[in-house]
Amino acid sequence: SWWYPKGPTADWSDKAHGIYTYTADKTVFPQGLPAFQKALNLPLVTHARWIDASSPYRATYHMSNNVSVDPAYWNGTADYLKQGGVITYEQDWLDVNALPRTDNLADQDAFMDHMAQSMGSRGLSLQYCMPLPRHHLQGSKYDNLVTVRVSPDRFQRNRWHDMLYASRLAGALGTWPWVDVFLSGEEDNLLLATLSAGMIGVGDALGQINKAGLLRAIRPDGIIVKPDAPIIPLDATYLHGALAAGAPVMGATYTDHAGMVASYVFAYNVGANLTASFTPAALGHGGQVYVYDTYRGSGQVISASSAYSQELSNGRAYFVVVPIGPSGIAFLGDQNKFVSLGKQRIADLSDQGTIAATIVYASDARGVSIEGPVTLHGYAPSRPTVTATTGSAGKVMYDDTTQLFSVTVSPAASAASATISIR
Repeated sequence: SWWYPKGPTADWSDKAHGIYTYTADKTVFPQGLPAFQKALNLPLVTHARWIDASSPYRATYHMSNNVSVDPAYWNGTADYLKQGGVITYEQDWLDVNALPRTDNLADQDAFMDHMAQSMGSRGLSLQYCMPLPRHHLQGSKYDNLVTVRVSPDRFQRNRWHDMLYASRLAGALGTWPWVDVFLSGEEDNLLLATLSAGMIGVGDALGQINKAGLLRAIRPDGIIVKPDAPIIPLDATYLHGALAAGAPVMGATYTDHAGMVASYVFAYNVGANLTASFTPAALGHGGQVYVYDTYRGSGQVISASSAYSQELSNGRAYFVVVPIGPSGIAFLGDQNKFVSLGKQRIADLSDQGTIAATIVYASDARGVSIEGPVTLHGYAPSRPTVTATTGSAGKVMYDDTTQLFSVTVSPAASAASATISIR
């Protein structure tokens, strides 16, 4: 909200009013938006409120309540943003102040259609904030609606419930959930933001980023290592909620490598019951699987049809569930990433008696890796052999007690990938 003038005094810091003009405030951006974006050298996402009663726009454009339904307004706004290096327009306050009139059908379509068409024709994507269910549904019309906010301001534990359930609606309609900002050192919030499969936004002060924490979610080039779909509640969580059973809330998502599926399960308590329980079969698994408790650094082999139960650690738990295929090995992927088998790290994976994996790394403009070795890990009944076809593999470390192994793998010279086999 803090980049454009608002209210009758045209003050960028006005908290109570809407847009006076949708332009960069000269007291904050004296050289204008394009100059700021070029100096920053990063693309921008810009926020918008409703149009204030004092705005000169009301005498120029056709309005409906506090929003414009005039294509000229939206074309002019999109042109201004495009020239300023903006790639995403975020419409906020959709549930209250940025609602058009509801006594006709034309205004609601005109508001959102013109917004989407004007931005889309100039290569800008959309993000909705404070949406009602109608906005989720309406958004299914627009190819350039990419993200929808699914929780209130400042993501934290009391927002997790909102995020999980609203992500179900967003994901079903083809948009990525957005959980609002938090601090990079808040591990649980960062984990859930990563599992949303949407974008990640941290609100740390300059110089205060927790780099080690953030690199559990992203590669050094900023690419998020994420699941294939947003995390959503398990069926059992809906039933427990309806019955007021007090069981921990559980959500799950996955990575699907051509039928070789890894599941990621997050659980947290909403009452005194601290035992999370699920069956891997409910996640779509069959046969034998390995359930890895990431907080405890341990796991166990179980049948997919059997119930897996674990006490929550500090009120939450995070499990990675992977199949045990013909090799007898459960490959857990990148040991230092939340979504350890995300395709942005493990590009290809198969098990035909030997596990074959392709690992991809952050790269520069020449396609050369800018990352060091990646540590891979998994379960094996005995010490496995790891061979690199491209790139190189270090010594396999194996714990006879836990039956967990790890190995560091480096990319090929002048490249950003490695291929390995594990047997």
